[in-house]
Amino acid sequence: MSEREERCALLSRLPAEEQQEIFAGLWELLKWQAGKYTGGDSSSMSAGRARELLGSLLYTLSVVSENDGVPPEKLLRSDLKSVVRRGQDILAHKRSEVKELWSSVCLSAPRTENAYYTATLKSIGRFFGSYEVIYDAHQIPCDIDYPLLCPVPETVPGISYVEEYLRRAGIENRFMNCFPAENVKGLLSSAVPGYWDLMVNLCEPVLANAAGRAMLGLDVRPLDISPEQRSVLARRLSGRTAEELRALFDAAVSYACVSLGFPDGAVSEYLREAAHGLAVRVSEAAKHGEMQHVFFSVNRAFHGGE
Repeated sequence: MSEREERCALLSRLPAEEQQEIFAGLWELLKWQAGKYTGGDSSSMSAGRARELLGSLLYTLSVVSENDGVPPEKLLRSDLKSVVRRGQDILAHKRSEVKELWSSVCLSAPRTENAYYTATLKSIGRFFGSYEVIYDAHQIPCDIDYPLLCPVPETVPGISYVEEYLRRAGIENRFMNCFPAENVKGLLSSAVPGYWDLMVNLCEPVLANAAGRAMLGLDVRPLDISPEQRSVLARRLSGRTAEELRALFDAAVSYACVSLGFPDGAVSEYLREAAHGLAVRVSEAAKHGEMQHVFFSVNRAFHGGE
């Protein structure tokens, strides 16, 4: 999110007659921050650097609003310097919390390797030493290349983005770890040959096949879908409306989550959201008779059996 968007979000609830006063306060806040950054010689600061400082300030203010439950209109009438200091304390604490979350995600990473997932986790590990909460709080100094089932919106700034990315990655880890590793590897070797060195999400084929087996009333853990079972799914899913497919996948993923020990909460909600994208793929595949590109048979060289 740009500093202009952040500013508009913070000011959107304020009456028009009050916004000019708030702009003046933000300007003074920016001059204060610029003076600290340059050691008092703010006149030497470039326009680009000033914009970055403002972006950092606005993100820091929004963190306080969200963390403390203070409406933006009330927060912006406060002593903004004190609010910024409060926000920097929150961000410093959040950095420690998110580092713990990162450690948890690393420890729960599936045994199914992928170069982009490994590189992304390593880069996030370096983030905590590079993240600057005073002048660049809105920045994300790391490389995050591994794609999630449900991407984090690019408008989410700073450590909030990293936190949400790790939360979602952790959910995907928990889901994939419910299945025997040999079944996951066998499925991926069929669905995405060379998956270990490609920028692909490892969880998507697992979710698709788990949902497919759930629709067939089968145990989801083996993951395998035979050609005959795929034909049954094709008949059941062909001709369905987009709304009907979404409902079917929602129910199938809910069933899978219950059978795997995730009846409610964040895991089920996230996976059901991801399954809506699968419903769109199935709709297109059914039109062209290409259901083999959605549901895959497990490579028997890895298969752990029914």
